[in-house]
Parts: sequence; C-alpha cells; structure tokens
Amino acid sequence: MTSSSLSEYERIKKMPIEEWRAELEGVDNQSKLPSSHATNPQPTTAKNHQSKLQQSLKEAGIISIRHAGEKLLISTDRTITVDLDNRIKRALPRLAQIAEPDTGETLYEYMEYRTLFSNRRPHLALVFKEIHTGEFAERYFNIILQNKKGKSFKTGVKCEFRIVGTIKRPMKGSFNKFWLDMMNVIPDGKPSHIYRYVNSKLSGVVISCPDPEPHHDGTKLHSWKYEGRLYKTT
Repeated sequence: MTSSSLSEYERIKKMPIEEWRAELEGVDNQSKLPSSHATNPQPTTAKNHQSKLQQSLKEAGIISIRHAGEKLLISTDRTITVDLDNRIKRALPRLAQIAEPDTGETLYEYMEYRTLFSNRRPHLALVFKEIHTGEFAERYFNIILQNKKGKSFKTGVKCEFRIVGTIKRPMKGSFNKFWLDMMNVIPDGKPSHIYRYVNSKLSGVVISCPDPEPHHDGTKLHSWKYEGRLYKTT
C-alpha cells in the first residue's frame, strides 16, 4: 500500500461514522449533525473507529472488498439492488483505498450466454473470462429449446430458452441452482422470463471454480462459488 493510500486509509479509520456513511451513500449529513459534534468530536480509539467502519459496511450489505485485476471485487450478503449498486458506485474511490490486495486467485467474470445443440441435446453455455489471464471458460446447462406449444427457438447468442426442473428444489448443477446462488430471486416470479434478464443481472458477476477442465480452446467449468461483483475504480 502506498504512503498516499495509507494516509487515506488512516483518515477513513478515524472518520466519525456519520461522515463515512455520508460518503458511502453520497448524502451530506453534516447539516444534520449537532454543531458540537462537527466542531468538537469526542476522542475515540482507532479500534473503536475500525469497529464502527466495519459495522457501517455490514449495514450497507458489504462483507468483503478486494482488488481483482484492474477492478474491485465486492461481495455482499444480499442481492445487489439498483439502490445498493448506486451506493457502491458512489463510494468506489473510498472503498478502493481500504480494499484488500489482489490474491491472484483464479476468478471468472460473466461475459455472455448462447444456446446450442450438442450431441442432439439442447444446452445453455454461460461464457466467462478469467480476470487475470483473459482466458475464456464456459459452463454448460441442460435447457429446453421449445415453447409449450412445441415451437423451436433459434440457437445462438442471447436467444430464448426455457429452463429445466423446478425452482423450489433446484437440482445440484442445474441452471436453476446457479441462478438462485447468484441472484436469490426469480425475475417477475416467472422462470420462463429468466432468459430476458441473464445478461443484465449477471453482468459483473464473478465466480470461482475448484475443478476447471481444459476444453477446446478454453476451459470447461463444473462446480462454482459466487465471489461477488466487479466494479471499475476509474
């Protein structure tokens, strides 16, 4: 950590919790504070400041912040709503200063999806890119490429598909399980609508995979773990 970032880190540690929340949420709370608080803050230990900072992060839903490649990987304990996403984006310069360093761990960022037939069976391929090497990887799922009336869907990038199985008890390794691990909720409450939201909802999502397998010109992913979402710091 550079001297300038260390100085910024120390500044944030000593910052009263109301001021830090104001920076995180992009709201000026100074006018709401008693003048005695603004001009004569009560002395507290660095440990107490750090504890308050951690509590504020927790209340905002942020459980870990670390550098990952040229971006910031932020993990939350809840679905990242539009409101939380905006709050994180406003606070990125400050969050980058207190983020943990890049561990160099192999991580995959979601890129796009496509539908295809393989061995005469319909599949969904989620395409990822390893954030350090740029190598592409894919995770395949069984899907249905016909509507309820039997009409076939086209195959290719961003094409329509129907999911297999139930969302109430999704099978291990199924797309339903993957989606709920990443998003927690089904868009519009209708599984048939998921294809409309895949790119927008999974944009920036990062996973790790303990058992990648070389596959053609890239990598085939088997199991997964949700790691968080990537944000550009500049």
